Amino acid sequence: MVMMMVQPLREVGITDLCSTAMKAVNRRHNHLCAPHPRCDVNGGADVCMEGKVQILEAELQAAIESEDYEVAASLRDELRVLQENDEVAVTAANERFYRAFAQGDIKLMYKVWANGDHVRCIHPGASCISGFELVMSSWELLLGGDVEMPLRIKLENLEVYVRGDLAFVSCTEIVRAKGSRWGSQVCVCLSASLFYLVIQTWQFKVST
Repeated sequence: MVMMMVQPLREVGITDLCSTAMKAVNRRHNHLCAPHPRCDVNGGADVCMEGKVQILEAELQAAIESEDYEVAASLRDELRVLQENDEVAVTAANERFYRAFAQGDIKLMYKVWANGDHVRCIHPGASCISGFELVMSSWELLLGGDVEMPLRIKLENLEVYVRGDLAFVSCTEIVRAKGSRWGSQVCVCLSASLFYLVIQTWQFKVST
């Protein structure tokens, strides 16, 4: 299982890493889970994990202001469970990446990626890009091109696996984009991402 890997990423072939990860998903290991099979990054009927946390925080603040301390205590406990759950934290980190993607927010994109030579990104139909600077340059080109923002992105079949300070996320991403020169397009592809924990923050390490 890729999450049990102990060698630094630079000592492991990226092809072997992604292949091992996808085989693990296909086997549907008992530790794999799907807390949110569908997520509309742009909002709507499907509320994402980060949105649920924000809703609970707002409800907690309202309960405190109305001095309903019994409800406030219950909401506080529910919020703590969510915030301390690694799968929830990884799911929220994944949602931040897709929000940056959908909104063309390059500043947020810089924040969700780990900074180092060990990061990797494979855009659909392209070869592997290595290193933080080159990966960010690729996103600047992609988000700064002839694309109308925001993009419409929906995630389906989302699965999260966490082991220690490494996490693996797979999902089907449906991206609806429009450009002035090429009209409307819909791209559907399987996405696989590897995260690792840096000072209590889950950051992207590999994205395909």
